[in-house]
Amino acid sequence: MSQTEILPAPDVTRTADVSDKWELEYRAFLRLKPSLLQEFADRYVAVHEEQVVDSGEDKLKLGLRVYNKFGYVPIFFGLVSESADPLVRIPSPRLFTAENT
Repeated sequence: MSQTEILPAPDVTRTADVSDKWELEYRAFLRLKPSLLQEFADRYVAVHEEQVVDSGEDKLKLGLRVYNKFGYVPIFFGLVSESADPLVRIPSPRLFTAENT
């Protein structure tokens, strides 16, 4: 029998990734929302680096402007409204095999 080799524990320190930045921007939106209601009610805002960087009535046009300015990085786009955002279910595509057809 061979001897068992004991290795050091792996480093599992979590590093920031892309999804963390989006979550940071989303939380900033929620934190800023009460004050945003005064200036941006019923408009979309773009939150980047925890600040509102642009706003508009059309979410698509706002997105194109902001991504053109800052590049394709995680940015939160949200509607400033007193009501909660509606929940949307987006189903995943189903894989069909020859047996299903």
